Amino acid sequence: MSRLIENLLRVTRIEAGALPVRLVEVSLAEIAQKVADRLTPRSTQHQIKVDFPEQFPLIQADPERIEEVFSNLIDNAIKYSPNGGTVTVSGKVTPSTVEVGVRDEGPGIPLAEQGRLFQRFYRAPGGVNRQTTGVGLGLFLVKAIVEAHGGHIWLESEWGKGSTFHFSLPRAVGLALPQPQDVAGGERKA
Repeated sequence: MSRLIENLLRVTRIEAGALPVRLVEVSLAEIAQKVADRLTPRSTQHQIKVDFPEQFPLIQADPERIEEVFSNLIDNAIKYSPNGGTVTVSGKVTPSTVEVGVRDEGPGIPLAEQGRLFQRFYRAPGGVNRQTTGVGLGLFLVKAIVEAHGGHIWLESEWGKGSTFHFSLPRAVGLALPQPQDVAGGERKA
C-alpha cells in the first residue's frame, strides 16, 4: 500500500512537471547488478543475467531514480514471463548515448497494445495480466524518469517471442536534454 501511495505521489509530481533528478556519476552496470541480486530470490524459475561491456562508461544520472527504472523493468520481465526463463539486462555504447535493454522470454506483447504501455494506469487486457498485480504505473514512471534524464525509452516485442524494453541516456550532461517548451507546447524562443 505504501508503494502505491508513493507511486501516486510521483505521478502527481510528474504531471506537475516536477520530477527532480540529482545527477552524480553512476555505473549503470553496477546498479543493474544490484537490482538483479535483489530480485533474483523472487523467482526460482528465472535467471537474471547482467551483460555490460567491460569498459562501459560512467554517466551522470540520479542513482535512486535509475535503480527504480531497473527495478520496474526487471520486475515486469519476471512477472510477465510466468513460465520462467532468462531475463537479460544488457548495455551498449553509442557515440552520444548509452543504451540498456531488458529482455524476457515471455509471451511477448501484441502490437495493438504496445503503443499504450507507457500510459498512466494502463494494463494490457487478458492473459498473464489477470495473474499479476499492479495498477499500471510502473512503465509510466519508468518513462518519466528516463525522459527527466534526457533519455528515450522504447519496446521491441514479437508475440510468442518475448519482449525487450530499451532505454537510452545521454553520455554527457546536457547532451540530449529536452528543449524548454512554452505554454502552447512549441519550442521556446531564446
